[in-house]
Amino acid sequence: WRFVGVQVRRGDKVHTSIFSSIYASTDWSYYAAGIKHLEKKLSEGRPNSKVVFIVTAGGSMGSNSKDVSETKEGLKHATGKSNLIFAEGTDPVTDFSLLTATDAIIISASSFGWWAGFANTAAAMGDGLVVAPRYIYRPESQLSKGYRLEDYYPPNWKILDNING
Repeated sequence: WRFVGVQVRRGDKVHTSIFSSIYASTDWSYYAAGIKHLEKKLSEGRPNSKVVFIVTAGGSMGSNSKDVSETKEGLKHATGKSNLIFAEGTDPVTDFSLLTATDAIIISASSFGWWAGFANTAAAMGDGLVVAPRYIYRPESQLSKGYRLEDYYPPNWKILDNING
């Protein structure tokens, strides 16, 4: 078995207009593409290899139950996968510990995700085992003007588009 962490940031970045007008969305198709990439990468040369995805979701103040519910619906619809395990009722420290202990990781556009990717042992193990979103800020946001992808992510991370349309 190979284990992949999937970090989904919802909460205020999605549901609060001031934040959603600044930060880029991370569409479900981004996660589907990341899952497809890592399934292929982790199965190369291992015909009987099985990959399972451990999903954490958060971003809301207090309970993350709404974030988890939205994530279950979004990922199951986007991927059609049954090999998704959702970490429910956990706190950020537990989520971070889970994410850093996996064989690979897919992160969202968040500092929590960036640190989970950076601290994950996969970050030093090879190219493309940390999947990250291309856009942090909406392209029309003033904050995007000073953002440079090559300054933000380590060179061995796999960068995928996270905005449709």
